[in-house]
Amino acid sequence: MKRTALLISALLCLPAIAPAQASQPTGLSGRVGLYLPSNGAARDEAPTWFALGLDYRLGYLGPRNVLNRDVDAFASLSIDWYGAGGFNAVPVMLNYTARQDSFYGGVGAGLALQRRPTTTGSTNDTRFTFQLSVGYDFVRFNQPYFAELRYWGSSSAQHSGFGVYAGIRF
Repeated sequence: MKRTALLISALLCLPAIAPAQASQPTGLSGRVGLYLPSNGAARDEAPTWFALGLDYRLGYLGPRNVLNRDVDAFASLSIDWYGAGGFNAVPVMLNYTARQDSFYGGVGAGLALQRRPTTTGSTNDTRFTFQLSVGYDFVRFNQPYFAELRYWGSSSAQHSGFGVYAGIRF
C-alpha cells in the first residue's frame, strides 16, 4: 500500500518538475513505475517492486522501413533501478528504439549490478541483462509524457520480470 501511494505521489509531481512551456527536447527521459518479478523467490519477497529509470538519447539513426512502414530509429543509454527487500538491480544498457507516430518499441542489452539475499546476508553480482519495451507517447500540459511496458531479462532468473512505467521527456 505504501509503494502504491509513493508511486501515485511521484506521478502527480511529474508535471510540477517540468518546465511551464514546451521546449526543445534535451534527449533525457525519466520514468517511474512498478516491477513485477517473475521468479518465485523474488516474487515471494514482494509481488510488486518500485522501479525508476533514466534514458539519454545518444543519436538519431535515421528513417528505417519496417514491414513497409517508415519508422524513425534512435540509440540511447539507460540506467534503471528496481528492487524490494533484499533484492535489487541496477541495469545499464545500450538501447535501440524504433518509433512510428506515437508508438515505439525497443530492445537493449548491457550489464546489471544485482543484489539478492542469501542465508548469510546478501550477494552482489554483475550479470548480463536485456530489455524489450513498447510504449506510447502523448502530450499533456504542453509536456511529452509516455506510458511504457518493459520485459527485463537477465542471466539471473531472480531479476527477470515485467515493468509498467509512466514517464516524461525533457
